[in-house]
Amino acid sequence: GEFEPLYMPVVSLADGRLVGIEAGLRWHHTNRGTLDPADWVPLAYEAGTILTLDRLAIGDGCTRASEWNAGRDEEDVVTVWITVGAQDLLRGGLADHITRRIERSGVGPGSGGGEGGREAIAKHPREAQEILQSLSWLGVRVALDDFGAGNFTLSQLQRYRAETIKLDRRLVRSLASEPDAITSVSAIVHLARALGLIVQAKGVNNIAELELLQDLGVHHAQGDVIGHAAPVGDVGPLFERETAWPHGPWPRRRVLEGGHLSRAQVLERMLVLRQAAVAEARRAAQSAA
Repeated sequence: GEFEPLYMPVVSLADGRLVGIEAGLRWHHTNRGTLDPADWVPLAYEAGTILTLDRLAIGDGCTRASEWNAGRDEEDVVTVWITVGAQDLLRGGLADHITRRIERSGVGPGSGGGEGGREAIAKHPREAQEILQSLSWLGVRVALDDFGAGNFTLSQLQRYRAETIKLDRRLVRSLASEPDAITSVSAIVHLARALGLIVQAKGVNNIAELELLQDLGVHHAQGDVIGHAAPVGDVGPLFERETAWPHGPWPRRRVLEGGHLSRAQVLERMLVLRQAAVAEARRAAQSAA
């Protein structure tokens, strides 16, 4: 009873429209206060309770996916994304469990999403293929997480029935310091477009990063600059607004064409990102003071 479901908004980089919600859990510990997942997930794996917690996230996620998408047109469906962990792949029965939850909640096609992390898939490829394909047949959207942090092959993208690839947070974070990171994102976007896939960036923390990702043709994004993980009551009102962007007018409304950036353009954008990072650090220091 101490775990609370949290949901983080995902927006279209073309217009700021809400297109997804990523589900997670926060622990309100009796003695230690509120704990983020990084503080307790390793312990949950060690203690063997991660499956119970995953089922909690799945159950609430299915309920919200049905509730939030009630009456919405098919093209306006907002996907609620839930992570499929290594223990889920090994224990089995996940597809059956989700099937029951979908039937009980009345979740429509595209309303639910399952994302498999790179490490879990690399360790258990056969189980990952079986579960992710089963989810796809149920109308659940499939995403490959942590993309860009390791090797994913073309055959894997097709084998797992992925519709979305989610850029690794570390890749997004390195855009300000490593020219190769910008080139890598550009290459991933070109590959995804050729395969008809959506590219989503995680961990976007400032407007400069967001605008660079727009230039590179990334489709969707999430991160602190867009919205923190929040309780259900704070997420519901986002569905009533034209955009989920909390900072006034959306930075730009444009077609995300993507394209090659010259070395001069890459360096120019890196400078903008560094200046934004310095300004953000100064604001944080002033707030702390």
